[in-house]
Amino acid sequence: MSHTSRPTATKPLAVDTKTAADLLNSTNSSLEKDRATGHMGVPNIKAGRRVIYRLAELDEWLKAKQITPIKDPICDVSEATQGETVMFSNQDTDWAISAKGNNWRRINGVVIVVGAKKSGGFWARAGDDFVKGTFQTEMAAKIAATNGVNSDDEDKWWEAL
Repeated sequence: MSHTSRPTATKPLAVDTKTAADLLNSTNSSLEKDRATGHMGVPNIKAGRRVIYRLAELDEWLKAKQITPIKDPICDVSEATQGETVMFSNQDTDWAISAKGNNWRRINGVVIVVGAKKSGGFWARAGDDFVKGTFQTEMAAKIAATNGVNSDDEDKWWEAL
């Protein structure tokens, strides 16, 4: 008596354009345009007249495009407003402005944020920690936060400039 086993379904290694578009929440025409222009950079393979997309490469491409949302820091409880969600890049960045008007950048994995106080002057934050003091200028707050210098550490402050 022989037992024949049913073949088990295996996960495909690659998919066609329509399936790739569905997986990426895109359209066939967008992927076709991307193949011609490279505007999105979606990895694909030309196999004769067919175009296929390796699932592993699509997964890596998506991971490389991932942006992690975090809350935009605020100065203190007296100045608190509803926090905004800002998409910060995972790589070092130049200074940018959030929707609330705060300046931010990422340096060595630490998010630096500088904003104006309602009472005048500027506050700064490096990672989870506020930089002590009020700064007279936005540039002073940016330099202090970047270099970990408090506004009242004048000797260190001038060295940071």
